Amino acid sequence: MRATITKYYEFEAAHQLQHHLGPDGSPGKCSRPHGHTYRLEVQIEGEVRYDPSGSDHEFVMDFYDLGQIVKSRIVDRLDHRNLNDELPFRTTAENLAVWIFGDLSVAGELPIKQIRLWETSTGSVIVTRDQFEHLAYEALLRSKYQKAVGDGS
Repeated sequence: MRATITKYYEFEAAHQLQHHLGPDGSPGKCSRPHGHTYRLEVQIEGEVRYDPSGSDHEFVMDFYDLGQIVKSRIVDRLDHRNLNDELPFRTTAENLAVWIFGDLSVAGELPIKQIRLWETSTGSVIVTRDQFEHLAYEALLRSKYQKAVGDGS
């Protein structure tokens, strides 16, 4: 039997989206340093294990083990930090969600089904496994194209 489990996490972090413009073309609110209470939902999907002698009998994964991985790989790295100082990309919620998905699914070796990152109490972004795999494929194609055509000189 397959099942999906979900666990929630919160962390506080600051960031700044340089060059963000408001509706009138003036610098937008996000162009100034500001912070959020992020809420992260991590869903993993897998087979329910059947091993009566094991401690993870009839689990997809022990919630404690999932929590340890997400806490060490994501929460501890970002909590009470300036995301602009910690990450090498523009720290939009979308980019952050993709990065979290990749970090947990590749480095953490978790069978991620989807993650949802809440930047505010009313605004979130969802990244699914299919979306992530599509993004990874597009990045691979861009990389191969850039190598094939060179730098254009």
